[in-house]
Amino acid sequence: MSTGQLGILNVGAGDTKISFDPSKPAEVERACAVVMDMIRRGYAIMVQVGERDGKPLYMRAESFDPATAEYIVVGLPETNVAAAEPKLRNPETNEPDDDDKAQEAEEASPPKRKGRGRRIAARSTHGVAVAPISGG
Repeated sequence: MSTGQLGILNVGAGDTKISFDPSKPAEVERACAVVMDMIRRGYAIMVQVGERDGKPLYMRAESFDPATAEYIVVGLPETNVAAAEPKLRNPETNEPDDDDKAQEAEEASPPKRKGRGRRIAARSTHGVAVAPISGG
């Protein structure tokens, strides 16, 4: 994925897209202002956070950090996204690699507090926004 985009669904005025191309800082600044306005107005913004079974996996962005152009995704535990990634095994022992052992230990621990959020860079993901009056 080269540049992150956000598609804004709008039945009346037609769909539009904004992009977060790091080589165009003015465009990124404008896009950040648009996203902040949409969050304030109650838009549902769904951003791609990974893949599951070869299909995009989306989660709702609860907020946005305009200083870093990052969506803040809260709600589902991060382990749901990690579960979509294949487990790597040591070919000699068929045991999980050390990284996967650490991940399994983390998955067994209690869920993280809801107040924190996972940051998703707008420049590297795609998203869709729907106005609250559209059922978003």
